[in-house]
Amino acid sequence: MKTYRLLKAIHPGAKVEPVSVLNPDQLRVPKSAFGAAKKHYTLEAENVLKKWVRGIKDPNLTAPALLQSEHYSRRGTVQTLLAYVKSSGAGMIGLNTHCRKGMVRWFLGSFAETLLLHSPVPVLLVNPKTKVPKRIKTILFPTDLSDSSKRSLDKLAPIAQEMKAKLVIHHKVEYVLPETALVLGAAPVYTNYTNDDAAERLKKIEKWAEDLNRAGVETTTVFDRKPRYVSGSILAEAKKQKADLIAMASEATTFSSVVVGSTAREVVRQSPIPVLVFHS
Repeated sequence: MKTYRLLKAIHPGAKVEPVSVLNPDQLRVPKSAFGAAKKHYTLEAENVLKKWVRGIKDPNLTAPALLQSEHYSRRGTVQTLLAYVKSSGAGMIGLNTHCRKGMVRWFLGSFAETLLLHSPVPVLLVNPKTKVPKRIKTILFPTDLSDSSKRSLDKLAPIAQEMKAKLVIHHKVEYVLPETALVLGAAPVYTNYTNDDAAERLKKIEKWAEDLNRAGVETTTVFDRKPRYVSGSILAEAKKQKADLIAMASEATTFSSVVVGSTAREVVRQSPIPVLVFHS
């Protein structure tokens, strides 16, 4: 229900279609057992979906869809969902997350995080502790200033304008970390380079904000050179700005996602507010 209300807050007039994917991995049963009792599982799942939509009076809420996947893997289930998204022409996916942590999440992965890697459309992720605001007033947009991030900002701008929300463009100078700050500060050659580089970055982020303000989207900027990690900077700024939504681009590959993680994934795991991810 939280995800539904947030989707309506982002796109008030949009059609929302409840979709669930039924698969043996989700039910934690062997494929043979799933096949033998598929009718029973299907009926139960359909009843749950019907019960979910029963109390919602919204002409833009469509009939729910129940998809079935024979794959005993999260990636297979994700592909089943994305095939349906493509055929239906959906422009955004809303999803609840379970915020699993520790070794269980590391080895089993997560449906939400797998979806982030492969979805061609923006994904709105909502964790169980999220409080749904009556209106989204402030959106924090973290950026690495890449071309793909700018494309995501261009997609976000009309959404923010439609909601009359303020955009806060946030950039953290990523090479200034706790481990590197002392080394960089002690060497004049690095200090000169980082100062020049920071000046160019600041100029770029201010130009983006200037263009958006001229287009009618209220926009401010935050430029962070403090020695801290990028995800920590994003979450701290979201709290400081009292943001209702974090929107960001993700360029995570399967390899980087598994081995070193990604900023988008870290933010999704820890954010107390909804996160909208545009996959480049």
